[in-house]
Amino acid sequence: MRRLLLATVAVLALAAPAAAQDPQITAADVAPHLQALQGVASANGGNRAAGLPGANATADYIVTQLEQAGWQVRRQPVTFPYFDLRSPPRVHTLRPGRDVVAVRYSGAGDVTGRLRLVESEGCGRESFRAVRRGDVVLAPFAACTFSRLAATIKREGGAALLTIASEQSFPLTSVSFVPGLPIPVLGLSDPAARRLYASRRNRPVRVTVDATIAPRTADNVVAELPGTDGRSVFMAGGHLDSVIEGPGINDNASGVAALLEMGEKLAAAPRGRSTLRLGFWTAEEHGLFGSRHYVKTLDAAERKRTAGYLNLDMVGSPNAVPEIYSSRNKLSSALRKRIRGAGSTPFRRADSDHDAFRRAGIAVSGIYTGGLESKTREQRRRFGGRAGALRDRCYHRACDTADSASATVTARMAAAAAGAMAEVAR
Repeated sequence: MRRLLLATVAVLALAAPAAAQDPQITAADVAPHLQALQGVASANGGNRAAGLPGANATADYIVTQLEQAGWQVRRQPVTFPYFDLRSPPRVHTLRPGRDVVAVRYSGAGDVTGRLRLVESEGCGRESFRAVRRGDVVLAPFAACTFSRLAATIKREGGAALLTIASEQSFPLTSVSFVPGLPIPVLGLSDPAARRLYASRRNRPVRVTVDATIAPRTADNVVAELPGTDGRSVFMAGGHLDSVIEGPGINDNASGVAALLEMGEKLAAAPRGRSTLRLGFWTAEEHGLFGSRHYVKTLDAAERKRTAGYLNLDMVGSPNAVPEIYSSRNKLSSALRKRIRGAGSTPFRRADSDHDAFRRAGIAVSGIYTGGLESKTREQRRRFGGRAGALRDRCYHRACDTADSASATVTARMAAAAAGAMAEVAR
């Protein structure tokens, strides 16, 4: 009990208002949103994935909440390539879902080839010189994109790629952001890869992926609260969709809940000089399509008018370590006043919706509380929780539910973000 109390005190100390006028947001404020979005997923096949009914219902919920709070709200349709896996992928006798998953945007095909192990984690042609025409390549998860890896293997004559994931990360290697990989690409758990290699080394293996890629449309939601002069805009946002594997409550109903509570509190507060805008992006899990589409629709004047963007993606991790994007600007400075001892996460990575804004020359910041990183002893001392445990073991899994995500952490991050937005808008 004492350990639990100390951990709770540490979590509550993650953030504190930097000024008396900062909005107050509690776990009791955000928990109903997390539960509502869990209900959306439960009513729609267990997920809120873009291109499926759960994402549409999520957008409906967001619109209703923001209109009730007094924001000017619009929906923005986004067409994106939807990967439709029509039947479970097959690799020899491995179990679909438990041992093997298809990488999103995998090439379709039914191929049989000699199993060829490539132990290098490189991505260039020199790593695949042993590959022969028609081989099914078994290789470790590499530090490059699936599109580059698949293209290299195809050039060397390979017919399919089986990439090996660690036990804790499987099936997280199942995401590619580039549509139309040139060969079948599948992710195998490490134990399954070992079993397959032991039984089929240099012997024929059959690989089957039955999938299509076709356009589908889903909606961004954009809301605005005019400032007293409106010459500049500060924006906060996060993606509204989940992966198809689960309800996505930390990733990213936590960001949605934080933004909705920010919206309610900021609408009730005195207006600042700058206009405030909230963005809820669709199809992030398919390749950042929603935020990229939004930024593309901004003309030069509107891009210049947008003074900053704050991204909220995974802000309710159960074993949280708060991190602020490593950018230097007004938003990041305002956040650091409000989140004690926060670490830094690289803001130049193209792994969330801030990237489109960064590429457009707009100042970006954001909050992230963790996924598959392990918490250190020092981080436990500062923030509570369990040292040596993953910050969110349910990342991209069916167990990313309202019971797993932390409403307390979400509320603290929401309060810090709301205070930062109010400060820069004054």
